[in-house]
Amino acid sequence: MEFHDIKAFTKEGVNVIGNPASVVIVDAFPDDATMGAAAKKLGSPMTTFVKPTAQPDVFEMRHFSPDGDECHICGHATMAAVELLARQNPGLRNDKHITMLMNPKFGVSDNSKIDAHINGKNISLTMPAILDLQPMTDPAFYKELCAGLRVSEDALEKPVYFAPRIRDLVVAFKDPDVLLKLDPDFPALKKMAIEGPWVHEGLMGTAKSNIAGFDVINRVFLPGIDVNEDVACGSGNCSVIPYWGTKSNVFPEGTEVFKVVYPYPPGQAGYVGGIQGLKLDRDAGTIVLSGEASLDKVVKVELSKGNPPGASSSAPKP
Repeated sequence: MEFHDIKAFTKEGVNVIGNPASVVIVDAFPDDATMGAAAKKLGSPMTTFVKPTAQPDVFEMRHFSPDGDECHICGHATMAAVELLARQNPGLRNDKHITMLMNPKFGVSDNSKIDAHINGKNISLTMPAILDLQPMTDPAFYKELCAGLRVSEDALEKPVYFAPRIRDLVVAFKDPDVLLKLDPDFPALKKMAIEGPWVHEGLMGTAKSNIAGFDVINRVFLPGIDVNEDVACGSGNCSVIPYWGTKSNVFPEGTEVFKVVYPYPPGQAGYVGGIQGLKLDRDAGTIVLSGEASLDKVVKVELSKGNPPGASSSAPKP
């Protein structure tokens, strides 16, 4: 089986690393154990299986994280999946719309779908906006959080918010330089994510940008699913952008459009992790996430039921 490693949130002419996802199109989904084993073997930030339906413009998708568990929603892997579909059917690039169906068991949204619009190299995803953000009030929570982040409580904009359905924490910083220089204690953050009273999936670090041309800086930490820092997260904006648009007074009232950058400090000097355009629609309860994606390489994996899959990589493709 050939998995396509596709990097999301790249931009031609800009030094962007892009967030990789391993994507394969299948006639039928393998069993969960096989898909999880493939994700573990590939070790990609996300492994996504895409299945066509009887409707030519509708596709089902299943996301698996590097720990082998299924993930409810993933923006960068969805964008990678749409890019692969457009590569296989170039006609989709001519201002076309397709629908990507999420696994409904997670209940991320009422319709469990992401609508995609493809226009040339640009891909826009309409995703749920988590508007019912819940403030965190327990002093013990802040003590544990700040110990894991290695910052003082004074560095944070309080309250921190929890996003139901996608189980993310939105942690805004007063000073973007503090966010940029952050060096978390990842074992401590993983423990906080997977056990105790504040179990969550992702920690969305965010700040008003001090990088020219951008409104918001994000750094995303996912040690609970074995991704210490995500290169550039898409689904995190389902909670981050509603925070900036409805809970923060930093931007003018009614601001809907944001340019977001992921500096990704572990990356190469002079590069950023990813570049995104975001639009918040409060009335519809959605965000529109826009960006580009590019093919990195193809990886062949043998999926043997009941046995761990083996993998071999082909040469990178343009």
